[in-house]
Amino acid sequence: MLSPATEAIDRREKFLNYRTIPTLGEYVVVAQDRPEVVIHRRQQNWQAVSLVEPSAIAEFESLKINLPLSEIYEGL
Repeated sequence: MLSPATEAIDRREKFLNYRTIPTLGEYVVVAQDRPEVVIHRRQQNWQAVSLVEPSAIAEFESLKINLPLSEIYEGL
């Protein structure tokens, strides 16, 4: 999860470094203060999929699970 202090680093520098790992297939950024999940996948040339609607389903292919944002952000 992102913290306000590290959000820029997680979205830019870490992402650029992590995607060079040959076995990494998916990079996920989860905001902690608002409903937002951004998923980057190697198979899609690291193009971002941004989910912000509570009814949206986050598909975590690497974990083989799907979660609605309403569950991820329950109690927010």
